[in-house]
Amino acid sequence: MKNMKLLSGHKRIVNTFTPLLLILFFNLLCVFPNSKSEGSGKLSGMGNGDHKAVPNYIETDSFDYSYARIRLVLPDTSTEYISLIGSSIMKVYFEGVTAGTANDTSGNGLDEVPTELTKLNLIGTGPSVGPVIIQLNSQKQSVGIIEEMTNNTPGILDVPPFTATGMAFSFFDVYVEIEINGQILHTNQTQRLLKNLTHKPPLPGDTYTNPSSTPLELFNESEDKSGMSMIIDSYIPAAIFEIDTFDLSLVQIRLILSKSRTVVISLPGTSQWNVFFEGSTYDGSALDDDNDGLDDVISEISNLNLARLDSTLGNVSMHLYSRNRTLGIMEELANFTPGRLDVPPFTATGAVRSSFAAFVEIVIDKKIYHTSLPYHLQSDLYHKPPAPGTKYIDPFSSSLELLDESDLPTGNYMKIDYYIPNFILSPGNTWMLQ
Repeated sequence: MKNMKLLSGHKRIVNTFTPLLLILFFNLLCVFPNSKSEGSGKLSGMGNGDHKAVPNYIETDSFDYSYARIRLVLPDTSTEYISLIGSSIMKVYFEGVTAGTANDTSGNGLDEVPTELTKLNLIGTGPSVGPVIIQLNSQKQSVGIIEEMTNNTPGILDVPPFTATGMAFSFFDVYVEIEINGQILHTNQTQRLLKNLTHKPPLPGDTYTNPSSTPLELFNESEDKSGMSMIIDSYIPAAIFEIDTFDLSLVQIRLILSKSRTVVISLPGTSQWNVFFEGSTYDGSALDDDNDGLDDVISEISNLNLARLDSTLGNVSMHLYSRNRTLGIMEELANFTPGRLDVPPFTATGAVRSSFAAFVEIVIDKKIYHTSLPYHLQSDLYHKPPAPGTKYIDPFSSSLELLDESDLPTGNYMKIDYYIPNFILSPGNTWMLQ
């Protein structure tokens, strides 16, 4: 088993076109008396008839692992706290032909640039509502600003890497839509998310927060009130997570075939987890996301590759189902150290309850099957990552029907008896691989 620390993957893309709509919105947003809109670039040249459009510099920051925490208020007025992970993209529209160029468009003595959140695709699970997806409202732009806090270098945004030191104030006014049980809802107001940055793009763990505590009403596609409301409490573009790689994992499954025949198979192979901490360090930082007095973090099975040759069924393999992420949670059993997950190695003692909603596919003799619902796998851990031999079981003993690649029922069912992420082969347990 290997344990590796990893910062969220960040990609930077540069192109040179500033949308006219964004510039107009930026000028209106800041109520600039001397504002101007220059479309795709500034004009340069020696005289009339010799003007040449010089495109502004645009930087695109892509984050493969972003995190958000929302509050969802249900029709019965109960509140669910939901953590979500996924990806997001920001664009920064510099005001010249090089990165870092900025103007004091507002006339307050500080340089600033317009920004835009162009992608937000986050997935989580609510305690009662089930899977939740947060995305941007495609009909409206989610724009913002980065403004330096001190103007030490006029014409340049005073924040690294454009200057050696400095800080900048950043915010986005975000229009979101949320999918709950297949129903797509949206807000008609923006949610403002803000953060003081010491670097552009935001550093791993930098957290945007919402200054408001009031959830916004959610409407359906016909603009009818849904009876629900939501608020984004926090957003981390570059989430910090730790990768746990297991060189030998084991899953035992039970196939209940259409001819009333049951086959039990042990599938060895490899698996990998991502565990998302809620801060800027790897020391087990965690928050009480569901407001029950216990700190917790999101986890994910990011890779599962199991296979064996069965004497009756032929080649059998199991993988993650690509249409759904297999997300989970680790929640401490007692909160002795608020803000930190109370389990070794982050604290001297303690334990967490770890669970996953596992979406898997199984290949039997080249035929691919999946289930419409996840398997619930759960175990109490006394160390993160789990100690050798720690066994996850399904507390509901779910036997789920297998669907074919066309999502049609097959009449065959599958149950996961257990999952051992960190399996250690020894003379006493070789039978588990037979």
